[in-house]
Amino acid sequence: MDARTAPVISVAAQIEFKEMFPVWMPGRPRRAKDAADVARLRAGLPGRAGS
Repeated sequence: MDARTAPVISVAAQIEFKEMFPVWMPGRPRRAKDAADVARLRAGLPGRAGS
């Protein structure tokens, strides 16, 4: 592999962004995909069932 890097945000930051985006941008509707993403992210956190 070469020496490329990529920015990565934490799972907690991803959850916060997906939960708060509709609050920060009130004109944008909530998306079912975001709710599903949050559930998937939470399920992968340490200490959660299935992780």
